[in-house]
Amino acid sequence: MLVVVEDRREAVVRRSGHSATETVVDLDGLLQTLRHANDESSWRHLVALQRPVWFRIAAEVTGDPSAADDVLQDACLELRRALVRYQGGCSRRAQAWLNRIVRNVACKHARATTRRRTHERHAAAVAPLSSSSDPAARFGEDDIAERVHQEL
Repeated sequence: MLVVVEDRREAVVRRSGHSATETVVDLDGLLQTLRHANDESSWRHLVALQRPVWFRIAAEVTGDPSAADDVLQDACLELRRALVRYQGGCSRRAQAWLNRIVRNVACKHARATTRRRTHERHAAAVAPLSSSSDPAARFGEDDIAERVHQEL
């Protein structure tokens, strides 16, 4: 026999004959609650439940566990903004929706990191050409005199 006790935050499923209680989260209900009443305890509950899953997704996409923490912070902000667009449905669909937002934020972070590294490599390749602060060392004194004379 299966007994389901539902709360807006979670559904507890108890199977008779077993001593263990299995907790199944009603993500759809939790997201609906957050959408209508943005209370901090529900946010903490959601993040505590989903953090391991979100961290795994972020670390997988970025390839860097330290970057995954940054991604999770950005993803939480994005989730708060995106909650107004949440359509509802079932907990499975809610899980997919949450995971997609985290994955999108992680991809955006990975692209930005790649862009930044490309710019840094480009700047490092150009830097030796202009690294000397002494113009005479770069051009030679005769070249500088000639260029100053041309500019005048």
